Amino acid sequence: MAMEPAAELWHEWAEGRLCFQECDACQAIQHPPGPVCGTCHSTSLHLAPSDGHAALVSWSTVHRAPAPAFAADVPYTIGLVSLRGGALVQARVLPGMSPEGWAPGLPATLRLGEVAGRPQPVIDSVGG
Repeated sequence: MAMEPAAELWHEWAEGRLCFQECDACQAIQHPPGPVCGTCHSTSLHLAPSDGHAALVSWSTVHRAPAPAFAADVPYTIGLVSLRGGALVQARVLPGMSPEGWAPGLPATLRLGEVAGRPQPVIDSVGG
């Protein structure tokens, strides 16, 4: 029996592999994963490795924790990036990075990091 798309993704991230769901029919990248391609509605999808290259779309600094698990982290910055292939991914910006001088469209890089005890994509560079 195959894993649910989200469970498969979390498993891959736990193994240290940055990947996102790709459609076999139209090659669109989508996140979060699902049973159907959001672009062409194909049900033929797989997890594809990602090099982490993206473009910055937007960002926001969080000053009030949305849940107790994040209370020790505030303030922290969340970025929204667009991957090649179209997917938008929201990710924590690594501590110590300042959004001063950022602008939409700047190159950004994702890698796997840990947020609230779980492996997740994090933004480790913007603009360079």
